[in-house]
Amino acid sequence: MKELVWTIILALIACLLLGVLIYINHLEKYKKSEYNNLLKLSEEYFQKLTLKDNLYLEKIDLHGSNIDISLKSKGDEDPLTKLKIKKGYRFFKEKVIYFINDNIKEKVNIVKIEEKEYFEINDKIKTINILTTFENKNNLLVRYNVKKNSQGYSLEIDNSGVEVNEEE
Repeated sequence: MKELVWTIILALIACLLLGVLIYINHLEKYKKSEYNNLLKLSEEYFQKLTLKDNLYLEKIDLHGSNIDISLKSKGDEDPLTKLKIKKGYRFFKEKVIYFINDNIKEKVNIVKIEEKEYFEINDKIKTINILTTFENKNNLLVRYNVKKNSQGYSLEIDNSGVEVNEEE
């Protein structure tokens, strides 16, 4: 009789552990799919990046670099792509690095419009490189050439400068 009780207790513990493992697997699948979404949307964001009023480039300080489980989180949003994740998850955030004319220390006039900060583009700015880093050794470095036109300025992606490093 004692062996039967112990067998039932061990079977219940095994079922409980199996349920926990299935739940953790479900959480990890969601994290991985949203992380892949984040990478894809970040790449699309930089492909479609334009200047506001043909003169201002939006300054974004942080972007989502990874997704993690957080019991306190009520959901989170990536400032760059506006991707929203569900309750119980949060983004790790990293800095967005801007290189103006291939120099990280280049001084650019920053203008505040409608509670957002923008870089003011002028004739001195020839190239803008934007670097975003992600977990798992992924990064995205996009090089733009600044072109002057009749309406102001525009950004053109320099395809020789686009570098996507993705490791699985």
